[in-house]
Amino acid sequence: MSVTLMRGRTSPPFSLVLMRLCLKYRGRAIHLGAAGAFNLAAEPVLHPQTIAHAIGASRSIPFSARAARFLVGLTWRLRLQSTDPGWVDIAVTVPLMSTERARDVLGWIPEIPATDALKEVVDGVGQHARLTASPPLRGKTT
Repeated sequence: MSVTLMRGRTSPPFSLVLMRLCLKYRGRAIHLGAAGAFNLAAEPVLHPQTIAHAIGASRSIPFSARAARFLVGLTWRLRLQSTDPGWVDIAVTVPLMSTERARDVLGWIPEIPATDALKEVVDGVGQHARLTASPPLRGKTT
């Protein structure tokens, strides 16, 4: 099962790309002397059903951004997880951007599908769940 953040009646799609691919193309931009910003994103654009399928869920459940922000804020204040509720705001307001300039100037080709990148991120979070909490998550010790 997947939790889907909703903004009104529509769910915001988003893009995803792995940092190691960004670094590869950053090097290419430096080598070419390319100036300015480049938007890098893998395909496909991630929608609720795409996300659910990618992580092996049978379906997605609509979940308001307001409720998500409340839950994230509560668990953050209780030091159960390290994500500030402001990240929910970012997640539901970030626009989809064109990668056309990166394709034209840098030869950007998304080598890893967004669905595979998402699986890698989810797996990484799961692996790190077994690690000792960082100082901010451990809380004060006296």
